[in-house]
Amino acid sequence: IYLLLGRNGWGTGVHPTTRLCLEFLASPNIIQGIGEVILDYGCGSGILSIASLHLGASRALGVDVEAEALVTSERNLDLNGFGDRFEG
Repeated sequence: IYLLLGRNGWGTGVHPTTRLCLEFLASPNIIQGIGEVILDYGCGSGILSIASLHLGASRALGVDVEAEALVTSERNLDLNGFGDRFEG
C-alpha cells in the first residue's frame, strides 16, 4: 500500500484501532469478492478502503468531517490504482 499523508498525518496504519480494523478485514470470509461495498467512516488517508479493495471488495465509500482527508484519500486511492472504485 502506497500512502501520501495529509498534514494531519492520519492513516498510517499504526494506530491500534486502524490495526484492529485491518486485521478484521483480512480475516477469512469477511471480504468474499462478491460485490461488497465498504463504508470507510472517518477515512483519513483511505488506508482501510485501499486494504478492502486489495482484498476483493468491489467499491469503497469514504466519509470524513475533514475535507483534507477526502482529498488525501482520493489521491491515495488513485496512487494505488483504485481511484475508479472509490467515492469520497
